[in-house]
Amino acid sequence: MTFNFVIEAQGKCLALEIKSGPRWTDRDLSGLHAFLAATPHCQAAIIAHNGTDTVKLGPKLWAMPVGLMLS
Repeated sequence: MTFNFVIEAQGKCLALEIKSGPRWTDRDLSGLHAFLAATPHCQAAIIAHNGTDTVKLGPKLWAMPVGLMLS
């Protein structure tokens, strides 16, 4: 299961994709890559997952555990 959100404030935004699983694939990241390319005012995109690792996947793109985001 996946949920997608865009949070906007003061002319900037954050793209957030939340996955129920502990891993992600390149296919899971395609929407975030496309959104970043089409939205220059987007500051970052995050795929939140139920794993344990935080990983920088590219410029403005991160994978982060949901638990870390909620702490």
